[in-house]
Amino acid sequence: MDLQLFIRSNRELFSKLTRDGLLVLGPDEKFIYILKGVGGLIWDKADGKKTAKEIIEYISQKFEIDSNVAKKDTLAFLKDVVREAPSLFIFSKVPIKT
Repeated sequence: MDLQLFIRSNRELFSKLTRDGLLVLGPDEKFIYILKGVGGLIWDKADGKKTAKEIIEYISQKFEIDSNVAKKDTLAFLKDVVREAPSLFIFSKVPIKT
């Protein structure tokens, strides 16, 4: 994945923070996704103005972990999302209007 891509969580989907994580109701209400830990944080920070690289840097600082670990974990999460739930996030080469 290109780290310079801008990422925005799909705000058209219903989401609610629960004790189990961030619950996101998929399109047509056919799927429910629960984003735990860093997944919920990525959802929150993906405002369309930040790149994948900026989100990775934020996670590295927030959790005080090595930037390579943050990069590996974040990219693994995003790769899984693109494969399993492509409607959750929007990716663009230019900033995305909110």
